[in-house]
Amino acid sequence: MNSAIKINNLPVPTWRWLKVNDKKVELPETVKAVEPKMTLGKTSELRESGLSRADYETGLGAEFDEYIKNTGLKAGVIAKKAGDTNPEYTWIKYNAEEDGAAVLDLVAEEGSVLNVFIYYSGFEGANGISDIRIDAAENAEVNLIEVFRLDKTAVFYDNIGAKLGKKASFNLSQIVVSGDNMNLGVVTDMIGDKSLHNIDFGYLRAGESDLDVNYVARQRGKLTESHMMAGGALRESAKKTFRGTIDFIRGCADSKGEVRDNVLLLSPDVVNRTVPLILCAEENVEGEHGASIGKVSDEELFYFESRGIPENVASELLAASKLEAVAGRIKDSRVREYVLSRVCRKCDEEDRKCILDGNE
Repeated sequence: MNSAIKINNLPVPTWRWLKVNDKKVELPETVKAVEPKMTLGKTSELRESGLSRADYETGLGAEFDEYIKNTGLKAGVIAKKAGDTNPEYTWIKYNAEEDGAAVLDLVAEEGSVLNVFIYYSGFEGANGISDIRIDAAENAEVNLIEVFRLDKTAVFYDNIGAKLGKKASFNLSQIVVSGDNMNLGVVTDMIGDKSLHNIDFGYLRAGESDLDVNYVARQRGKLTESHMMAGGALRESAKKTFRGTIDFIRGCADSKGEVRDNVLLLSPDVVNRTVPLILCAEENVEGEHGASIGKVSDEELFYFESRGIPENVASELLAASKLEAVAGRIKDSRVREYVLSRVCRKCDEEDRKCILDGNE
């Protein structure tokens, strides 16, 4: 029997008829651990003892956390020692043919830099889960890149909870290329003064696929700064719900935050729900939120057609550009080039070389 729960709860509920307060899902009764294929960064290390996961709020929510707890799966731990700023990325690939979960802790000690790239594929006709906790101590930096190029029949849940110390930063890039039913959630608890949180999210949805996203930045420390930027394209009968919340908690004076979603609609049958939200219990803060939702403009079509590019090809190019823009902002050149080679809908995975397979 599957477990029916609610995920991606909006921090402050709105009218029920809008259907954005949460999402009801059914999770498999049991899941197996997905063993990663991993290339560890030069100075990153694996540890046996991880974080106290019950202390972290996560994007998919408390019911999902309880589900993961009941699986009994043990978290893998990737860590950086204090003061270690070696920038080399740890590369991880998760691929499975049945229901499976990957549980991971990322720990950056004081003054260190931890870089991790995760590539998800497979899960044909199956449920996949990635459950991640992140701890960035004072002056530490965690950079996480996730690319989801799953089988078109996959159902996937990506759940993240992060805590940031003084002057710590957490930078997250996420790219969703495929997967039938995708559910992403992130809560970043910005406890320390001058902590920084960035999310750069690109997506492409087609067919009857469903994408459900819940990002929350809890800004507690003074002079904290958060940026959550989403952009993507919907075609055919795709559905997407995006919740982006900036929560200015009392005491976070002089903090700044913004959340935006830019959506390209390529079909009259798509369903888009965008909920940019600012909660404010502190007076001296700056918050910005907004959304840009529309189809390809007549001016854009004229530009392409004047150069011999038909409308259907122009739409494909504009959709792909949403993903390529996120990939292009990845600072590490090896990761960036690898991701750019994977975000095209028509690329043949079998022809791509992968550092995880021992190739450069």
